[in-house]
Amino acid sequence: MEVKYQVFVSSTYEDLKDERKEISQAILESNCIPAGMELFPASNLAQWEVIKRVIDDSDFYLLILAGKYGSLGKDESGNEVGYTEMEFDYALKTGKPVLALVHEDIETLPRSKVETTSKKDCLLKLFREKVYQGRLIKKWSNKDNLKSAALTALAELKRTTDAPGWVRANYKVEQQMYDLLEQQRRNYEEKIRSLNDALDQSDAARKKTKAELEALRQDNQALDRQLVELQNEILHLSQKLAQEKNFWTCLLQITTAYRYSTDSSEQLLDDMRQERSLSDPELWFLRCHGSRELWASVMSRTEDLLNGYESLSYKERIDFLYKIGEFIFHSDEVFDPYILEDKEVEKLVSPMFFLLKLCQRYRFSKEFRFLWTQTNGYTNMCNSVLSAAWEAELALRENDS
Repeated sequence: MEVKYQVFVSSTYEDLKDERKEISQAILESNCIPAGMELFPASNLAQWEVIKRVIDDSDFYLLILAGKYGSLGKDESGNEVGYTEMEFDYALKTGKPVLALVHEDIETLPRSKVETTSKKDCLLKLFREKVYQGRLIKKWSNKDNLKSAALTALAELKRTTDAPGWVRANYKVEQQMYDLLEQQRRNYEEKIRSLNDALDQSDAARKKTKAELEALRQDNQALDRQLVELQNEILHLSQKLAQEKNFWTCLLQITTAYRYSTDSSEQLLDDMRQERSLSDPELWFLRCHGSRELWASVMSRTEDLLNGYESLSYKERIDFLYKIGEFIFHSDEVFDPYILEDKEVEKLVSPMFFLLKLCQRYRFSKEFRFLWTQTNGYTNMCNSVLSAAWEAELALRENDS
């Protein structure tokens, strides 16, 4: 799935117009989306509120710093601060990955591109010192090496960060359309039941009711056909997305789609093999734990966790995620890899499914980065349990032989 990242470009404007164009071109060549004040639409919001909103929506913050400090504004404490420095401080405060491209020798710049007042010159020096603290700086002296530095920095940032980025909405739109049609179908079924109850009325009313009932049946048949088409499309999209998913994500996708109806592990194994190549521990795990009852219990427990989470405030949700282990396990419980029974699997996998579903549901929310970190940590724990259980199984086999 192709992900594009939005990059907020921050700098003084008049003295760096050409440089901003080069940076925007570099961002586009990196398959990213540039965002800067010259690209903002007209808005009734105050300028600083617009700036903060665009920074919030961006994945990376890129600073170009040369010989100008820029126009002054008021920060949240009422202090007089340049807008570029305010943007830099806000990006740090909100945890955005920062790229800093600093001119290596402002003494070589023409007079029109450097500060002419002692106040702004002093503010610029203090700002440069702040930028240099605690991060890697890329230096530049002209438009060409500025663009080169930006391309290199963006490539490294895309490789090393976990920013969510932007993806095409095809899959989400298809799912929303499917849900809408499914709700319409349920509404029609409810009307049909009501009309069936009304068939005991007078002959005239009965004839009218039968006509309405037939019309509704025909509408329902048309909806059923559309639902089948959408189900096929969603399945196709799911298969494409599954190529990039791990074992637990694929298992959640299959279990959610079918609410698992098989009585044996073989059908579950066949479906998983269609999604990805399984390792020996994964094959063994699914053969041992593939019953309908187990996965029905896992999904039920997952839904209970989701329902409880949705009823909490934002702060309570964060506390809940921190303490999820205490909600699922007793403090004295430890998984014995030699006796990994279905009830232990349910306790292990339900919170995993819960976290994966949260990541899908809140992909574009402010807590996504925290959710993703928690999910990765829990995934590693599940993989460790699965690996230990497989090693225990191998040891048992060696002893038996």
